[in-house]
Amino acid sequence: MNLTKTKALIASHKIISSIIFAVLIFGGYGIYRSFAAKSAGTLYLTEQAAKGTIISTVTGSGQVSASNQVEIKSKVSGTIVAITAKSGQDLPAGALIAQIDSRDASIALQSAELSYAKLTAAAKPEDVQADSDAINKAYADGWNTIASVFTGYPAILLDIKNMYELPTGYLNNGNSVMNSGQSIDRAYQSSVLFAKASSEYEKVLVEYNSLDRTSDQSEIEKLISDTSSMVLHMSDAIKSAQATIVYMGGFSSNSKEAAANVTASDDINAQLNSINSYISNITSAKNSITSSKNGLATLQRGADKNDIQIQALSLSQKQNDLSNYYIRAPFGGVITKFALQKGNTLNTGDVVATILSKNQVANVSLNEVDAAKVKVGQKATLTFDAIDNLTISGTVADVDLVGTVSQGVVTYNVKINFDTTDPRVLSGMTANASIITEVKQDVITVPIAAVKSSGSDHYVEMFDAPLGSNNTGAVSASLPTRVPVEIGLSSDTSTEILSGINEGDNVVIKSTNGKAVTATAKTSAPSLFGAVGGRAAGR
Repeated sequence: MNLTKTKALIASHKIISSIIFAVLIFGGYGIYRSFAAKSAGTLYLTEQAAKGTIISTVTGSGQVSASNQVEIKSKVSGTIVAITAKSGQDLPAGALIAQIDSRDASIALQSAELSYAKLTAAAKPEDVQADSDAINKAYADGWNTIASVFTGYPAILLDIKNMYELPTGYLNNGNSVMNSGQSIDRAYQSSVLFAKASSEYEKVLVEYNSLDRTSDQSEIEKLISDTSSMVLHMSDAIKSAQATIVYMGGFSSNSKEAAANVTASDDINAQLNSINSYISNITSAKNSITSSKNGLATLQRGADKNDIQIQALSLSQKQNDLSNYYIRAPFGGVITKFALQKGNTLNTGDVVATILSKNQVANVSLNEVDAAKVKVGQKATLTFDAIDNLTISGTVADVDLVGTVSQGVVTYNVKINFDTTDPRVLSGMTANASIITEVKQDVITVPIAAVKSSGSDHYVEMFDAPLGSNNTGAVSASLPTRVPVEIGLSSDTSTEILSGINEGDNVVIKSTNGKAVTATAKTSAPSLFGAVGGRAAGR
């Protein structure tokens, strides 16, 4: 190969290299511009709401004891009816020590069981028929009530009408006692009310005569309502007449006029009593119809979910209450300091016995808020400041009923039995306890950072689709949507969502304002030929 060809080959390779270099410059610049544009916005990290398990815990610290000695205290008051242990006896965990008279608690539990069973039971055909029969009877009784009203009503109307219209009527303008303008005005106003009530009677009477006890129940119910309105208006008219008669009694000038006033008063009082009796009977009929209809509707619909839940909680509480009358060993051990006898009376908080175990125990101090969540039998995990990477499981054996106050702060001591022993754990070592107070499985959860609050309300921020990965997130040109949620149990990392969002929804767990990146290169795109020229100039 001659020198000329060699130079030409080298030159061509340099040109190709320059072109590749320029392409890389263009590609890198495009990526840089895209990143810089995104960096100027808000970076969001999102995560999907998912089904999971929430474990709620409380934590505290204390010391390890070489042996576990627990005073077993009564949680209820009552008379001891049975003693099943004795001092010095070695008992397994859960063994019965003594029984307190539990008859009242048993009755309360049985009542709760019956109520729950009735509330959750499916409607029986015979019960539906019984409620239907009750509705029919309520309408029949309602008709009978209305019939009695229209039987006695004419006599009441006639008696009051005579007071106004007969020449000898006490409320007639011709009555000598009616010697003042105010008396006449009062009598007139009461007569107007009576006339309106009488006119209403005529209308309702037509409605009554058009029906019978076999009429449609909706028509009977309307008649009962209209009759109720009618007698209420008549009651108002009679009360007005009664007040007028009382007023006129003050103007009686002789024994005859006084006697006439007494007679009129007795008469109007009797009519008012009759009307009030009608009002009471009609109200009772209306209430009976409403009650019987509601009873059937409730039976057919079934119990409300909230009512069932409330009754279930009540049943659970009654079961717990009954169990407190049976005093059991919280763990296996030897009974000491036990001197109870059958017939002794115990009060809440009285020491029944002391049980001693050679197993190790952690005595942990909790504040009053956390202590209220802890119950005997709950599981716990224990770690130790002096021993790295050692975790021992345990079980709550006892919770103080009375707290200790120090400088205004109330704390409660909780004893936790070790499930296993380790020779490295020595008496007096510091133990850190995490007690599991509640566990919920298969619930919708989100990271605890996703839930925000506004006053007493809670919300999450959402995007319709995920942004990037959970590790890097992405910039969004639009703002997330704020969605109100109802939260439940929370752990150190997650929160239960009761309502508001669904599994798979993308919630924001973190947002960061991006910072614009300042380019050190020129803002214009590099020149392909400039790059080549620059390379050539360097030859």
